[in-house]
Amino acid sequence: MNAADAGEPLAGQVGNVGHLGCGACHAADDTGIGDAPFFLASWPRGFVAQHMTDNGRFLSSNLLTSMNRVVRVCVMLAATMVLVACSPRYDWREVHDKDGAYAATYPAKPTQDAREVKFASGPLPMQMQAARVDAALFAVGVVTLPSDDATLRQTVLTELQHGLLANVNEATAAPVQVMVRQAGDAPAIPGLAVSAQGVASDKTERYVAARFVGRGNHVYQVVVLATKAPSKEQVDQFLDSFTLE
Repeated sequence: MNAADAGEPLAGQVGNVGHLGCGACHAADDTGIGDAPFFLASWPRGFVAQHMTDNGRFLSSNLLTSMNRVVRVCVMLAATMVLVACSPRYDWREVHDKDGAYAATYPAKPTQDAREVKFASGPLPMQMQAARVDAALFAVGVVTLPSDDATLRQTVLTELQHGLLANVNEATAAPVQVMVRQAGDAPAIPGLAVSAQGVASDKTERYVAARFVGRGNHVYQVVVLATKAPSKEQVDQFLDSFTLE
């Protein structure tokens, strides 16, 4: 039976990183890495016997040199495993929002909030679905317009974009056009993408990547906001997953 079949890590092994939080940082201690008896047990008996004196003590030459090399290598391996175990855990799941008419793949279970937001045209209802992984927020915001008004839709899109970039004091960041997927056989529709990194008003470094699109009486903002940019793979996976339904 392997570790996966048993449902828990075997002695001397690190469990599945995808199912461990930063408590896994202690996994290296559980393996016995750095403990001399652990290493000795894995060495061939003949090799050990050649480096022992009559009174059972190790000679302080070749064996100690070899031991030091093994310890150094295993400490490096342990450190690597700890770093992997303590890196942010992404537990991706697809979520469909019927009210907002969209789907997105979040890296954790999202929470939901709704409130009125003040725009130049007046207050409008906005719902937000967001998941957090360490210092990164992955969110979809949906503003509901009173009607299918192309002019108001564009105005709200512009205000959302400017408001988001204000978080990093990067109002000059230039958006680029992207195509936003629709479910089924419906053709993709044009939207805007923007990314920027800068210093917020509280002197905190912030990174933002977002996409904006409007359809009917809805305006969408799909955003990753963080104090440190997640990997491009994680950012793209979230942004590319957004689908209008």
